[in-house]
Amino acid sequence: MTLHKWQTNNEELQKLWVKKDMVSGDSSQVVEPSGLPFKVLGVSWNKGEDSLYFDVQNLVTFLSGRVNSKRCLLHAIGRIFDPVGFLNPFGLRVKLLMQEIWKLSRDWDDDLPECLSLAWNRWCNEVPGLGELKISRYCFSNMFDVGIRKIELHYFSDAGKKAYATVAYLPILFKDERIRTGFICISN
Repeated sequence: MTLHKWQTNNEELQKLWVKKDMVSGDSSQVVEPSGLPFKVLGVSWNKGEDSLYFDVQNLVTFLSGRVNSKRCLLHAIGRIFDPVGFLNPFGLRVKLLMQEIWKLSRDWDDDLPECLSLAWNRWCNEVPGLGELKISRYCFSNMFDVGIRKIELHYFSDAGKKAYATVAYLPILFKDERIRTGFICISN
C-alpha cells in the first residue's frame, strides 16, 4: 500500500520525502495545490504556525439563509466537524437547545418560540468567531529553551442535570513565572 498526501512543517523531513519520491511540492505551501487548506483529522492546519483552526465559512454561509426551525438547527449541528472536541462547549449549547425544541413536540419546519429563537440566533451570530480560534498542535513548542519549572497534567470532569464534560490540559510554569496552558482534549 502506498500512502499519499504526506505533509510536514519540518524542512528536513520534507526534503527527505521529496528525495525518496514520497511527496512532491515544497514545504512552504500553506494550502494544498487545489487552494484548500491542509487538513489534519479533518481540521484545518496552518503549517507555518503549526496550529489548528476551524474553517467555518460553509457553516456561516449556510446560516446566512437560516430559518428558525428544528430542521435548520439540526442541519447546523451536522455541519460541525470536530473530531478532537475543541468546539464541544460551543456545540453543546446548540444540542441542549435542540433538546428543548424536542420537548415542545414541534414539527420540523415550525417556527421556534421566541425564547428559543433568541438563543438560536445568538448562537448563529457567534459562529463566525470560531474561525478566529487557533490551537497549537504541539503543547511544548518553543518551550525548552526558556526554562520550565514544572509541567502538570490536569484532568477535570463535571456533570449537571443536562450535560457532562471532561477536559485534559497541561499547565506549564516557567522559571520566569509565566504560565502557558497546552490543550489536550475535551469531551461532553
